[in-house]
Amino acid sequence: MVETARKTGFICQLIDCPDRTPECTGPGERIVTVQNFVKLAPGMDVPLEGPVAVCRHCGRSGIEHHTDDGSLYVVHVQTTELLADGMITEPQDTCSVPKG
Repeated sequence: MVETARKTGFICQLIDCPDRTPECTGPGERIVTVQNFVKLAPGMDVPLEGPVAVCRHCGRSGIEHHTDDGSLYVVHVQTTELLADGMITEPQDTCSVPKG
């Protein structure tokens, strides 16, 4: 009896992720990850992002960021796409926190 190994995508093999399907990183496919900060405990440090904080607007966990004019917003969910020459990170779920 021959046992067949489950095929996984290239990135899945690198990070030893058994639950993904080969389609997620096949040739010509986009490599996109979703980072959900809502489930993380406040105070936890997320590499390259910073500490998790409680949003003063909605009460969910997220990462605080400031705009160029100093306004505060909290990112709860973001996507990151890996490109040949870098990566793009885009917020998907955010709250603007009013000043004061």
